[in-house]
Amino acid sequence: MLASAGWQWLRARVIVRRGLLRSLALLLPLLVGPSGGLGCASSCADAVDETPVPVREGTRDGWCYETAPWDGTYLEFPPQRRFEIHHDLGRVPPVVVTYVGFEATPLVDGGNGEIAETAGNIAVIEAVTDEIVRVRNDTCETFYLRVVACAPDAPLTPEGGDAGASND
Repeated sequence: MLASAGWQWLRARVIVRRGLLRSLALLLPLLVGPSGGLGCASSCADAVDETPVPVREGTRDGWCYETAPWDGTYLEFPPQRRFEIHHDLGRVPPVVVTYVGFEATPLVDGGNGEIAETAGNIAVIEAVTDEIVRVRNDTCETFYLRVVACAPDAPLTPEGGDAGASND
């Protein structure tokens, strides 16, 4: 009798769970939306065409390239914009750093704004080659972008020794 009651309880629980799973399966398309999944299409009202925009401006100083100096004019970076930045370093830069601000010239005249290194999906680096760095704004906000890419002639090592070597 006790075993029979246990099986009835388990059977009822399985039926309830099946019902919940069916309900979730029916609701899933409504929750995900017509795009078929996250990241498949932009939900941003002011998103731009996702075709990469070539950037050939900027300066190269030794083994570093920058789209703008600290106090220069940064690239307008609207939602879903892709930039294909031509760095002219001649090799794949092992260091790429992206910064954003809320104004085109955030640090002009000693600092009338602020900038920060990007995090999350503000500036997604999609490709780094010996010719370009492709970066995309995967948010629904407009920022102003500064990119720095560096490719030293030789590996950076501590002066007088091997990288990671101990002085003990």
